[in-house]
Amino acid sequence: MFKKILIPLDGSELAEKAISYATDLAKCADAEIELLRVAQLYLPNYYFEAPIDAEDLIQRDRDEATSYITKLADQLKAQGFHVTSSVGQGPVADVIVDYAASTGADLIVMSTHGRAGVQRWLLGSVADRVLHGAKAPVLLVRAN
Repeated sequence: MFKKILIPLDGSELAEKAISYATDLAKCADAEIELLRVAQLYLPNYYFEAPIDAEDLIQRDRDEATSYITKLADQLKAQGFHVTSSVGQGPVADVIVDYAASTGADLIVMSTHGRAGVQRWLLGSVADRVLHGAKAPVLLVRAN
């Protein structure tokens, strides 16, 4: 059965829907829960009037991701779960797949955003790339 369940999160309520599925499985298997937030820096594609400090923006994004994931980990620990958390940086799907492999995750539980058509083509599908790239089983929670 599962011993380590990875839940990748992006900070959205939609992504957090995967938590209840993962905690139910963790209860049944007495598994550890691993929370992962991949920090992403979105810089606008236009020129600024004043120069920006990209390093400062990256650090603020990482700090926000750390605060978010720590808060969720503390909530789950208060419910009696064994939880660890981490913040990664880089291409989201690649970070999730690599992290799952390096930590020995037995299962990845994540939400899909439910994009289709042109929107999916333009934005890509992290869930699809994780599903096809991960060595561990992936449980996808539908957007609705």
